[in-house]
Amino acid sequence: MENFNFKQGNVIVNFQFKTGNAKTGALIQNYIIPASWLETDAQISTLSDVDVCFDCNHGKSKKKTCYVRKANSERGLASKVRSLRRLGLENIPELSPESEADLLDAISGKGIRFGSYGEPILLGEALINKISKRAKFWTGYTHQWHKNNWAKDYFMASVESETISKAAQKSGFRTFFVGQTDSKEYVTCPASKEAGQKTTCDNCKLCMGTNSKAKSVTILPH
Repeated sequence: MENFNFKQGNVIVNFQFKTGNAKTGALIQNYIIPASWLETDAQISTLSDVDVCFDCNHGKSKKKTCYVRKANSERGLASKVRSLRRLGLENIPELSPESEADLLDAISGKGIRFGSYGEPILLGEALINKISKRAKFWTGYTHQWHKNNWAKDYFMASVESETISKAAQKSGFRTFFVGQTDSKEYVTCPASKEAGQKTTCDNCKLCMGTNSKAKSVTILPH
């Protein structure tokens, strides 16, 4: 299996089982893409991401600084969307109990990157819980931590200031702080350039929400 797709509300969920991502290593990549993107031939650079990114400060409706919407990452995302367009929205099914079982079997014992693009909370707590129980490990980040406290068990609160980081931590989250800090409350992402790219995400396992008891993580803007 190379890809597993299903519709969920107004989004398309894709699990990509093969990747060439040097930073994350051999993690299954999970993309959450607006269904509306499949109903047009327009370039994705012109399309709204609100359905999958909500009010994220990095989204196209705000600062437009999302690293997934830059250079090779955006070209990869565009390629993903072209493939889904060729498949056709009408040929992408809803998730059934039978297909869910197939997905869980395919993920079993492997690592997964929730939300390679899009907000992973859109998968819902029930499905994320099932996947996390079957996966060997995972990574995940959410800007919607303040509205989804359940996500602390699985995802890092993605934050851009130490003030917001402290607020998220007070709510029970471990945080992934994108910014400059000298605080010893954080460990620098071992896969980052500033840490010398000591390892890859599939070997690190720091970003599993409160399933990891390590410090919160920091990385420079990228």
